[in-house]
Amino acid sequence: AVDFGGSLHRRQTGWHRRPLRIDDEASNFQMFVPAKSKSAREVENALRCFIGNQASEVQELYSDNAPEIIRATKFMQVPAEGAQPGVPRNNSIVERTNQLIIGGTATCLIEAGLPPCYWTYATQRFCVNRNVQALHGDTPWMRTHGTDFPGDKFPFGCLVIFKPNPVHS
Repeated sequence: AVDFGGSLHRRQTGWHRRPLRIDDEASNFQMFVPAKSKSAREVENALRCFIGNQASEVQELYSDNAPEIIRATKFMQVPAEGAQPGVPRNNSIVERTNQLIIGGTATCLIEAGLPPCYWTYATQRFCVNRNVQALHGDTPWMRTHGTDFPGDKFPFGCLVIFKPNPVHS
C-alpha cells in the first residue's frame, strides 16, 4: 500500500513536506519516506527505494488513486489498484496504519523531548524499530530480507556520545 499521510505533515520542517508511507502487506514491513512534494517523481523514487530493481515481482500495489501514484506505477510498470471512492471501508487498513505511525511518531517525539519539527526523523525511526521487532514469530525485516537486522537497535532520541577523530594538519 502507498499513501501520502495527510495529518503527519502539519508541522513542516526543511525540504520534506509530504510523508509517503509504503508497506508490504505480506510481511508487514513498513517504510516512511519524507518527500519534497506530491509528484510522480517523488513517488517513483520512494518505490524504487522500497522495492529496488524488483518491480516485476510486485504482484499488486494498492493506493488511494492519487494521480502521482498512478503515474509512477504506470511508468514503473507495476500493477496497481486504487481504493473505491466513497467507500471508507476500503481504506480502513491504510488509515489504521497511518494512525499507528502517527501515534508512534508522537510517542517518539515526546519521549525524546523533541519538538514536532523533528517528525521526519521520528517517523523513519519508528518504522525501522517496528520492522525489527518480532510481532508474530519472525520480524517484518526477517520476512522481507530473509536475515536478521544487521544493525544496532537504538530508540529515537537516545543519547549518543560522539568522539571526533583528531584533526591532522
